[in-house]
Amino acid sequence: MLVQDWAFEPDGPKVRLKRSGIPHERLVTFMANRNPGRTYMNLIDREFSLKPQQRKDLQKLLRDENHGTTLALRSIGVTYGSEGKGRGAKSFLVKAA
Repeated sequence: MLVQDWAFEPDGPKVRLKRSGIPHERLVTFMANRNPGRTYMNLIDREFSLKPQQRKDLQKLLRDENHGTTLALRSIGVTYGSEGKGRGAKSFLVKAA
């Protein structure tokens, strides 16, 4: 009788997830398909499963008028805005009609 090793891992093979930053292209596509009006950042958080630091990074990026994502959004009529100050502030993207 021939005995042969069996490649078996009880938990299955290790799968590495690709950790990506903020999904810039997906954000532009998402906003291109939205109806005109405001889209609040908390909706974008849920849609893209953003962590708090990723949200801060995205907001900082959206305030930069020369960043590629901001320029791409502006080309489809989307601008970044916020109202209020401090913890009660509401940030949003506005799509023109």
